[in-house]
Amino acid sequence: MPISQRLLAMTLMAVFLSSCGPTYPKEKVVESVIRLAAQEYVVPIQAVLNGTTLGVLIPVRGLFDNLPPEADESQIELAAQNPQFSKEGLEAIEDVSLAMRRVALSTDAKIDFYTLVARDEATHLEFAWSGSVTDLKRVSYLDISQGDFLKYRTPVSLRLAPVRAAARTVENFLADLRNKPAGQILKRYVAPGARVNEILPTLFLLLAEVPEVENLKQAQLAAVQISPQEVLVHAQFKKENQTVAYLFELSTSEFRGMIRGIIRLSAPGGLPKAYRSWGDPSGWAGLFHVEAIQLPQFLADQIARRSRLDLVSAGDRYQPFELAVEGSFEQSSFRFRFHYLGFLRELAREQEREITPAEDHSDELAAAIVQTAAQVLHSYRFSDFEALTVTDGLRGTRWEVSAKELPFFRRRIHPALSPLP
Repeated sequence: MPISQRLLAMTLMAVFLSSCGPTYPKEKVVESVIRLAAQEYVVPIQAVLNGTTLGVLIPVRGLFDNLPPEADESQIELAAQNPQFSKEGLEAIEDVSLAMRRVALSTDAKIDFYTLVARDEATHLEFAWSGSVTDLKRVSYLDISQGDFLKYRTPVSLRLAPVRAAARTVENFLADLRNKPAGQILKRYVAPGARVNEILPTLFLLLAEVPEVENLKQAQLAAVQISPQEVLVHAQFKKENQTVAYLFELSTSEFRGMIRGIIRLSAPGGLPKAYRSWGDPSGWAGLFHVEAIQLPQFLADQIARRSRLDLVSAGDRYQPFELAVEGSFEQSSFRFRFHYLGFLRELAREQEREITPAEDHSDELAAAIVQTAAQVLHSYRFSDFEALTVTDGLRGTRWEVSAKELPFFRRRIHPALSPLP
């Protein structure tokens, strides 16, 4: 974590662990957070309670000192590598964090997790911070250390707002539609695995229905986030005396959007049945999406993050850019996958006869993940699962440990871990 993010996380932790507030009725949790932020700290916010996750969005003018309002795509991504929070932005985050903390710890509503998002209004670059309310209490009781809390249990990220990343992709797609070959368009804007045979005819239909370049440039776009990595973009085009509408389905990452599907709509605003719960696109502007955090997936993410951080900080063997660990919880089982790219580097050197045969670290990596999982699941007293699997993403090797066996891996001398045949 960059120094500025670490300092920010420490500041936020101190704010969350400060004074207690009054009890807030569960029926007015969202209203209470918004009112506290506005009345006591003069910070307008959006708030939402999704399941047991309390989410807050803070729009800030000039959130980062090193990011001008007119910044282009490359400047935004460069600034995100080493963010420099403005004094005003940091103060707004601190104040709203305190308001959220007061409500979360002083209400009869069941709130298990929190998500705080601060968004730079001009560039849409976001700082996101989430965690467990139980961890906030435990660190205040000294049940867990501040170092453990900050390093492992409070994931932070910097990203372009998903709705902006998706809308920008559609804008660029439309701008290139008449200037580049269809093959290049598909390669640049369509997500891997998307049904190209369905997208291609729609692409040609779009060109036929909206013949003027200016019509493409002046498309009216509305976007709504429907999941952590999914966004819908509704595009309307003027064609003579009528309006033509298309719906783009996109997957998003930190700074990019990729098109998964394009649907020609029978009427502007007339969404397919699967998406009608999101309402008319004319009302999408300003909606704030917060995913309900589930404890099993929260633990899977923490185990993946913790095991990777421990491995890359233990010595020179594993470099941060060469090791990736992902975790998920599916069908009552924890599933982890690691990619160690250093193996490919060693293999290339071996083939050039520069070093001895490439060393296989896969058993060591798998064992480290299993041991970390044993510690984390014990710390959270979580036992509602059947098994844990670890897969080497490059070789395909897989290891499996049952829920009954996992506690033995907390011991200094633990069972041997062997890959499945």
